[in-house]
Amino acid sequence: MVVPYPKYPAGLTFEESARLRLESRQFILARYDEGVPFYSKDIFRKAAEQFELCLQGGKSEQEVSLVGLDGTPVRLLVEPGKDINEGREPSWPGYKVLRTKPRLEYRNLHQLTSDHRPSWSPDRAYLVFDIVQSTEIHDLAAGKVVDPWPMADVETVRQRLRHGRSHWDSTLLFGRARSILAATGVLPSINNVVALACGSITRLVDDLDSRRSVSQHALVLAVRDFVENNEKGEGTVKCFAQDPIYVPMDKQVLGEVGITVVDDPSAWLEVDEGSVVIAIAPTIPVEEVLADIARPVAIITLAPENL
Repeated sequence: MVVPYPKYPAGLTFEESARLRLESRQFILARYDEGVPFYSKDIFRKAAEQFELCLQGGKSEQEVSLVGLDGTPVRLLVEPGKDINEGREPSWPGYKVLRTKPRLEYRNLHQLTSDHRPSWSPDRAYLVFDIVQSTEIHDLAAGKVVDPWPMADVETVRQRLRHGRSHWDSTLLFGRARSILAATGVLPSINNVVALACGSITRLVDDLDSRRSVSQHALVLAVRDFVENNEKGEGTVKCFAQDPIYVPMDKQVLGEVGITVVDDPSAWLEVDEGSVVIAIAPTIPVEEVLADIARPVAIITLAPENL
């Protein structure tokens, strides 16, 4: 949970709340119609720098500042290392749940202007992001962090990723993608592949979501290899991946095949006019963000009718 600082007066009447919602909605829609960018690399860079300082600061309570669309800075409280059960009975005896690194919670235009946004508050009405914190479960007896989800062993994950990579070469879909990239003459300009919200390749071993995640990361490798083999040369196309669900084994296995896992929101800083972005079915507004910050070579995603 993120606590705003300073706290705003509670107890708004229904009429006051409705008026403030209408004002914020009209303001936001007017800025959108004027073409004012809602997202920028500078916003992401400043957030990333503040998140890094939070983890290095050694304090249990720290502030992160975000600027709303109305230009007003809003200070939010983060609590790295805090036990979420502090002062009460633990949820699971023998375990401790600690808040860890902060990350952004993205809001698209619909969420910013919806009358049915459950978390609406006047102090956050103009923020295109909120801040949430991940948690870790610590086994006190074993002295280690544990994952509540079933996970594959590392060799199984490696094999599944290798199989996924080889599978793409024989698919009609990737054949069409290769043809499009080659025909448009963009191969020389491609310098990186950025994967966003592609999920964990180690969790939920037999679940469809896990297979999809493996396939999406394998696609990152397939695109990289195609560009390097046909234009750039080995080692010239960098790969990045960002998803808050990643666990250490994800980072290890992906790192072994040349995909660098970065913390939110750092992946956006890697996107430029030489990027191929892969975001198949993201729960964050990838296309809205990209429209403001860059014009990548290609975006590989599901067609709207398939979402």
